Amino acid sequence: MLRELEAAEAALARQSTQVAGVLRAAAFPSAHRALLPPAIARLAREHPQLEVRTRELEPEDSIPMLKLSELDLVIAQEYPFAPQTADAALERTPLREDPIRLAVPAEHPAAAGTVDLAAHPDVAWVAGRQGSFCHSVVLHTCRAAGFEPTIAHFTNDFATAYGLVAIGAGFALVPDLAGPPPEGVAIVPTKQPVPGRRIFAAVRSGSSARGRRGRP
Repeated sequence: MLRELEAAEAALARQSTQVAGVLRAAAFPSAHRALLPPAIARLAREHPQLEVRTRELEPEDSIPMLKLSELDLVIAQEYPFAPQTADAALERTPLREDPIRLAVPAEHPAAAGTVDLAAHPDVAWVAGRQGSFCHSVVLHTCRAAGFEPTIAHFTNDFATAYGLVAIGAGFALVPDLAGPPPEGVAIVPTKQPVPGRRIFAAVRSGSSARGRRGRP
């Protein structure tokens, strides 16, 4: 998955014969872990004078910083029930669809097959921090199933979420980008649809038409 930084590379190279300078990028945690490193490694090989600096930020923090020119490239996410508002100040490039899956303790009866979430209204949940998309997707999915979730643990780190599920602390919704589950966790289908997320890259409008060199 290299398009997110290849687009930035093209923007840098547009009006220069050499890609050089500093590219300031931000991504939400799972994209920071899975998408950025291979892209940065390739750019380091092909353009050794380009320095990429990254930060781990959720879209609600990174997109305002992008608009304020504090970042050059953002990898962000959105859900069908909460799409990012169209903004003429930004140019977006779709990257991938990322399905969301239900993770349950492997020893839980729910691990045996398709789960009707409505049959488990009292189960504890692991969700993202309040205000984040990882929190909202749990609220949206459980409310659509007819109940208010009891959120016992808040984390935006899916390795932590997997660890909590593995010890029986609750159910969690995890994206495909989080990777395979560890021992003690089962990924199971659900009777109710779970909305996936859309991952996209964003830059400021017009930045792809301007070369950038030597940002301090």
